[in-house]
Amino acid sequence: MIVQAREPRTVVVGTSGSGKTNTLHVAAAQLGLCFNNLTLTMDLNGGGIAQAWLRPWLDGRVEEPSIDWAAACREEALLMSHDLLAIGLERKTVYAQLQIDANSDKIPVSEKVPQVTAILDEGAELLSDSIRDPLTRVIRGNIEATARQCRAAAVTYLLSSLRSTQGSISTDLLALMHNRIWMAGGEEKEAQYLYDWPGKQIDIKELAGSGSGFVRRHNETRVHTWRAFRMTPADHIIPVSIAVSGMRPGWDAASLEVVGPWFATRHKRMRWIFSTPEQRDRLPRPEPVELPGIMGGKLGDEPVIWHPDQTHPAAKDKRAQIAVRPAPKAPVRGSEDAAASERKHLSLLQGGGWEDPAQIAARARAERQAAGASPMPQTAAASAGAVVHAVEQVAELPQPQTVMAAAGADLPEILQRVVRRLRTSAARHPQGLGRIHSEDLAAFVGVPDTRHLSHLLSQIGLNPVKNPIEVNGVRKRGYDLRDAEAVAAKIARGEQTVPEEVAAWPEEVADERAV
Repeated sequence: MIVQAREPRTVVVGTSGSGKTNTLHVAAAQLGLCFNNLTLTMDLNGGGIAQAWLRPWLDGRVEEPSIDWAAACREEALLMSHDLLAIGLERKTVYAQLQIDANSDKIPVSEKVPQVTAILDEGAELLSDSIRDPLTRVIRGNIEATARQCRAAAVTYLLSSLRSTQGSISTDLLALMHNRIWMAGGEEKEAQYLYDWPGKQIDIKELAGSGSGFVRRHNETRVHTWRAFRMTPADHIIPVSIAVSGMRPGWDAASLEVVGPWFATRHKRMRWIFSTPEQRDRLPRPEPVELPGIMGGKLGDEPVIWHPDQTHPAAKDKRAQIAVRPAPKAPVRGSEDAAASERKHLSLLQGGGWEDPAQIAARARAERQAAGASPMPQTAAASAGAVVHAVEQVAELPQPQTVMAAAGADLPEILQRVVRRLRTSAARHPQGLGRIHSEDLAAFVGVPDTRHLSHLLSQIGLNPVKNPIEVNGVRKRGYDLRDAEAVAAKIARGEQTVPEEVAAWPEEVADERAV
């Protein structure tokens, strides 16, 4: 069963224990393996859907999280939804010429201009018509506006809800959902409602229990039965996360022009929020953030400041029972609900700075080594025969194969770049082959020519394949991902030395993926 993810918006409905969250994990894996997609998550139930995906990054095993932005509370979800709407509206103007050149009414997504897909779990806490909390209503408004206006701009949501009723998801938003997935375990009348009463097409007795369900795809009237691939953290999610972190695209320049000042520190807040209270004792406190679209104070004209260290305190703060000053009421400007919600964790205090995430990751690696563990994992899951690795389609997750994991800071910078580029090539290839011509690899790595590239890589035992390789119909000398990962594995195990010339290249490395 192939489900399109570029044009249509998708909703997954399923009660507790139905396999709904597992289905979202499958979608996250498939979207993550697309070279032209960035994946984000929202889950106000403690960020549960993102926990396993972020674990390799939190442990210092990879330098970038596979989930670029994960919101585990309403405040972070507000920041994310604000930026996604701004990005979608900006892209419609900036990339208008791309649409004309492609002769399409949609922006052609690519590694340079990726689709942004936000996966929302437990959506009832945000999407119901009955919600009165002003902050949550702003989030819902942002999500609905993005769904209405930003599909062509490649900014979209994959939503989930416990039920398909109006009490869980607004009728206006449900009407925008083209792909509709219903998981076993709920009432048949709700499945009938979700699919506009298709009658005898639906019989819940046909389903095989948890993990199975119905799906109706965009521009189809038929309702299909299907079953999700079962993903577990250790066997699937964490290995796939490691593979994705080394090959996912970065943000496009136009998007970065319109995001809020909080965007640059999103990973710092993620590290704090997704750590345990005991781990936060060793982390620098996060910076306060002014929440967009929310005003407080007696007259409703003061900015409301969010302190992540108050909503997610460190263990020492809990032990000391630090009192948090009541915050001013936080109505939406002009809202009739001006006195409906009091946010006790919001205040106008000022906070301190942040430690560089790279230093945190390096310290985590050192702690792993001191404990006798490998500084980086030896295997990671990758696609084995997926139909396509682009965001236009999301296929069933195939059984994973083992390959070398993402390179960490213990590997020379040039090899990290080589592995990163070859993994992107593998994601684009129908059979998952990672190969690239020497000229293209030299340009990506940033060396003057293929001779210079060969000179550096040969010193660590990485050479072009013996015979010319075919890429896009052209046969030339080039490099293979399997060879690069084999060299990375030898270096990680201490079986391959890194000459000083290779280790020092370049003298000052600028992280071209920083945003």
